[in-house]
Amino acid sequence: MNVLTLSEFRKEKTDKVLELAPIKIISDGQPIGFFGKLEDFMYIGDLHPRVKIQLRAKEELARQGMPKNDIRVSYLEAQKETQAGE
Repeated sequence: MNVLTLSEFRKEKTDKVLELAPIKIISDGQPIGFFGKLEDFMYIGDLHPRVKIQLRAKEELARQGMPKNDIRVSYLEAQKETQAGE
């Protein structure tokens, strides 16, 4: 997942930001939101508490093999990485 600061996120044009999605948006080193395609996200805040627990447990199982740390990159670095993969 790409990580951008709030100021970097606001500076870039919409079409350029869409290429980098999903993005974790941070401010003062703290995550404040996520940006991506609507079909890639699921809001669990209004679900029954038991369902929330089940979904979080399944997410933990799915993420066991994934890297733990997010890598903070600038917009230009992330753009270079996405173009190199094409």
